[in-house]
Amino acid sequence: VDNDETKLRRVGFTPIARARIALLSSFLLAVGVVYLYNLWHIGKGHAEMALRSDIPATRGSIIVVGGGLAGLTAALTALEHGCQSVTIIEKNAFLGGNSAKATSGMNSVNQNESDTPDQFISDTLKAGHGINDENLIQMVAFQSAGARRWLGETLKLDMKDRTRLGGHSFPRTWRFSPMADGRPQPVGWTIMKTLIDVLKSDEYKDRVNIKLNNAVNRLLGSEESGVVGVLSESSGEKEEIHADAVVLASGGYCAGGDVLRKYAGKSSKFPTTNGPWATGDGIKLGMEFGAVARDMEHVQVHPTSFVNKSDPFATTNFLAPESLRGTGGILVNGEGKRFVNELAPRDVVTNAILKNGFSLSALFAETKNDRGAEDRKGAWLVLSSEMVDAFGAASASFYASKGLLSLFSSVHEAATELEKLSLEGLEQTIEEYVSSWRSGEPDTFGKDYYPSGGTLRDTAEYWIALITPALHYSMGGLRISPSAEILRRRGESGSSFTAIPGLFGAGEVTGGMHGANRLAGNSLLECVVMGRIAGERASSVSLKPLPPLVSDQWTESRVRSINSTDYHGYKTTYLELPSALHEVNVPAGQRFKIRSQKHGGVAVPNLAVGTRGVIALLTPKDYPGVYPGAKVDILMLEPRARASEPTVNGSSVTVITSEDRAFDTLQTLRRGAENLSAVFFLLLEDAIVPDNSLLPGVQFSTARVESITALLVHLSKRGPEEEVIVAVNADARSVLEGEIERENVVYVESPEKKECPWD
Repeated sequence: VDNDETKLRRVGFTPIARARIALLSSFLLAVGVVYLYNLWHIGKGHAEMALRSDIPATRGSIIVVGGGLAGLTAALTALEHGCQSVTIIEKNAFLGGNSAKATSGMNSVNQNESDTPDQFISDTLKAGHGINDENLIQMVAFQSAGARRWLGETLKLDMKDRTRLGGHSFPRTWRFSPMADGRPQPVGWTIMKTLIDVLKSDEYKDRVNIKLNNAVNRLLGSEESGVVGVLSESSGEKEEIHADAVVLASGGYCAGGDVLRKYAGKSSKFPTTNGPWATGDGIKLGMEFGAVARDMEHVQVHPTSFVNKSDPFATTNFLAPESLRGTGGILVNGEGKRFVNELAPRDVVTNAILKNGFSLSALFAETKNDRGAEDRKGAWLVLSSEMVDAFGAASASFYASKGLLSLFSSVHEAATELEKLSLEGLEQTIEEYVSSWRSGEPDTFGKDYYPSGGTLRDTAEYWIALITPALHYSMGGLRISPSAEILRRRGESGSSFTAIPGLFGAGEVTGGMHGANRLAGNSLLECVVMGRIAGERASSVSLKPLPPLVSDQWTESRVRSINSTDYHGYKTTYLELPSALHEVNVPAGQRFKIRSQKHGGVAVPNLAVGTRGVIALLTPKDYPGVYPGAKVDILMLEPRARASEPTVNGSSVTVITSEDRAFDTLQTLRRGAENLSAVFFLLLEDAIVPDNSLLPGVQFSTARVESITALLVHLSKRGPEEEVIVAVNADARSVLEGEIERENVVYVESPEKKECPWD
């Protein structure tokens, strides 16, 4: 621009400059063509892109806090599902945690016999006094066989020995057989060593970063973003580590510390079987980020820990495994008398010892007691040689080498050498016990299962240990979903909960599975089942590309939970979407097809709207192959032609409907009935009961009618001013129009044709 004359002046270019411009123009034209083609291609629909098999699904990185069974199971599972990087953070100088100390075994239902997941669920609920999270129990029980199978197939660990422990209706607690040379294979140590070796193997070592002697001080992220990493500290140096998701698997709080004192201070007088690291660090991390804890006042005092006679008031004791009683061991007091069913739930046995046992302070009066242990009670654990062989002679020899288990040639020798043990009482107890075993009937304490019971009288030798109750397990912890998502409260004081994005939990850091008291053998099982789920769902957070739910592609899913409420033969089934952050906004009533490994598929309606990571479908009750944890496929069906929508003016309405038209009508009511206060559904033939949660605050009732007469009777009881919506097919409408004689009736004819259920 010539500022003086305000006119354009021609600018010349050299031949070289003109050639460069031509080349640049050609390049920009090509880019533009490609860009416009891509816009057109994308506009063809997301479904076509999703069906391409040349786009590999990728998963990013996760952090696992805690190096016990739950944590390492989560880490390995994430790697198995394609996670590119797993960082394991452990505050100790070694991996293993309390999991490595476990000895009694891992539960798994053996459905080849009469045991079932439902019976296992019942036993767990009974032991937990009914305050358990039933959705978690169902997931763990139904996946118990799969957990044992995973250990066998992935880690080549085959548990063949099985026993029945306290609170169980069937023998379902599995352990490893001794090695060929007789050496024991402690279940916890064997699993942990194998897991550690696998994670350090050539197959995974490039994708695993193990950080020992590292404490996690804080979770990184916000309420909006969710958890995006951790702040860790080692030797005074702090480091921010970022990842797509974090799994908390840092254990419980039964070693002592401020968490135990705050929530279960009365139990701190007991010794503990835990390592000193079990102080509830992960629970505090979660709560500081907004997570909700539950059942924190419930800690398990295990009935039997070994008393070391050289240090009877120690703060930490060796656990006397429950399998010592599972293979037949009996408990007697100072008079040699039994006082409890040794295979009752742990809290029952513990309370019986505290009531009937003898004072350790009196037994060790000459030993200095400066640890506040004056209330400790003891009892004798008595086993025959055959019972010890069933438990594992090598393991028993280990405890004997520590001075915790003593061998005697007769009860006379035992009563002579042991204080606080009556010979006469013990001999009489053994006779009574053998008599009960021979009769097969329940004894005075309700015991009806007597493993190796007859050997107590005829054995060549006796093994006897002094035991006392000890802190063992914390049932309380962070609240989680069956998808291992750690939950926060929905709203400041709400009673419902929602997942914290990117934060998962497994093992003793979580609460809900065990209720008020844990069933023996459920700890290792929970670690494997929920650890596997946590690892898979955490790795799914960064899943790319995110598979859409489309009408021409099956989507893999897993049953998360099943609502026990029966809607006339249907139940609400919650299914996991491919990613824990997957959001699919489909209207209620949208039909899906669900197929399982045992059934080719059935069309069902969707219930949930805008739920992250999960979709809810109304499925037939007892639908084959659909149970918690089961793998299924879902397919979104093409939307059906919509019927005309009625107008609702009043506050009360009766709906007459067939098939699954109830959901279409329900959508109409949600959209257009601001003043609606009551709705009454009259369901014809196979109509599915709609979910009343879609109309919050509205009085909701239903009735199923099998004839026109029954329908008219129900209508006669409705007020004359009440509006009636009839949402049926054309044939049914032609029948009903001739029968229903009242005002305020609106017919909504379905575009689909189907034979009328009544002539």
